[in-house]
Amino acid sequence: MSLSTIPKQIEARLPNSAKDVPWTRTVAIGALITGVVLLLSGKRKAGVAVAATGTIFGLVEEPESLKHWWDGVPRYIANAQQFLGKMEGFVEQLAEHGDTVRRIMRK
Repeated sequence: MSLSTIPKQIEARLPNSAKDVPWTRTVAIGALITGVVLLLSGKRKAGVAVAATGTIFGLVEEPESLKHWWDGVPRYIANAQQFLGKMEGFVEQLAEHGDTVRRIMRK
């Protein structure tokens, strides 16, 4: 069973009056708002968990967006590794020239 068929199965079992409400979108928006409230109130772990759940519900409704995002994950990881490599090189240069920097900072 794929994730994209779950909303359709749930909708098939709902009465006609409830079928007009986009439930997955409603749950996703509610979870994202709740996650933001939790984050702002200082409950980071719960806020991130609830926001992630809301994001998952939102992506279930749009499986193409999920596929596009998932296909881009290697690119995001490569960019993060490249950024960290540049930062490491900068820190190494700073350590090599530490004496010069210390002299400049003292003046």
